[in-house]
Amino acid sequence: MSEASIETSPETCVEVFSDRLHPLISTEATLIQLDNSSLHAEGPVYIPSEGSVVWSDVKGDRVLRWHDNTTHILREPAHFQNGNSLDLEGRIVACSHGDSVSAA
Repeated sequence: MSEASIETSPETCVEVFSDRLHPLISTEATLIQLDNSSLHAEGPVYIPSEGSVVWSDVKGDRVLRWHDNTTHILREPAHFQNGNSLDLEGRIVACSHGDSVSAA
């Protein structure tokens, strides 16, 4: 394994610790900050059918969605949802430690 960095701007860079990652991330890639209001962001999931990203703000007890360069609250309260994934039909499956459940 070798170490390399992809510089994206003076403030950001992607550190690559395995050459296996190089085919997955372009050296031309840039990092984009989708939101800065989350207290504890966790569990991001990309939703290809919408071209959106959904993630949990666990401490903020909400779920946010980024779409068309805009972030908005998708669910609040979110019962401390802390994990997101997609099932085979493209629906969000989430874990919640507030209700101790997994739900689709």
